[in-house]
Amino acid sequence: MNKIQNTHILQAYKESTAIQQVKHPCYNDSTSPSYDSQKQSKNQNLTDSSFLHEIKNPLTTIRGLLQLIKLQWKDPKLNQYTTMAIHELDRTNNLLEHWLNINKASSVEKQSIQINALVQDLLILYEGEASLKNISITTELCNGNPDIEGNQNQLKQVFINLIKNAFEAIHAKKLQNQQGNIFIRTKVENPWVAIYIKDNGCGMSNSMMDQLFTPYFSTKTNGTGIGLFISREIIHNHNGEIKVSSFLGNYTEWVVKFPLNKKIVHNPDEM
Repeated sequence: MNKIQNTHILQAYKESTAIQQVKHPCYNDSTSPSYDSQKQSKNQNLTDSSFLHEIKNPLTTIRGLLQLIKLQWKDPKLNQYTTMAIHELDRTNNLLEHWLNINKASSVEKQSIQINALVQDLLILYEGEASLKNISITTELCNGNPDIEGNQNQLKQVFINLIKNAFEAIHAKKLQNQQGNIFIRTKVENPWVAIYIKDNGCGMSNSMMDQLFTPYFSTKTNGTGIGLFISREIIHNHNGEIKVSSFLGNYTEWVVKFPLNKKIVHNPDEM
């Protein structure tokens, strides 16, 4: 590494990490009693989000510099170290993204969502991967397309996480000469609409299930332990609930319930 290359990299780092010191509007020095708790909570979310974004900025710069080093210097040992460092930066960045999603969870706009349509969208997303991994995804959708009030993107995130877990559980079981199966069904259970997701993967012990929603707890080698915690927060912010049943070495079944949309009349006989 010569002096000119060193200078260029250092200059690039300085330019990309230059941040002006600007007083954020959510930092309020007021101590007035009229500064109500709701406003304080909103401002705190803004503060947390701003802080997390400021952490992400230098991480992006560091990642770019490590990639530049990998391209310019072909030393195998150096390549190994930079690859490991990039992996850890990506993991840290994912954690920050998850926490940002928590801050957004209670303040997003909600709309009418048809649960069956949401499930069908998810099937399209996983159709290719299921075929490649010899996994069959079958559905049993209730009649009448029940509606709930929610945020489409956040609810997709929840079910993508649960289906992804099902794929990983089937892979962990290492089925031989047997097809992996994921069964998704929807059912109206007034005043709820329930979504069941069941797989024939490796299952979980009772002790594992007791810790599922504990932040940073993960049974996966590269897991962050945040996905299920975030999913539960999103579900709770939609006034829903999530339950799990499992048998080690056999299956896992998730049940997620949301209140039916009160603005729409649902006839149980049609569902």
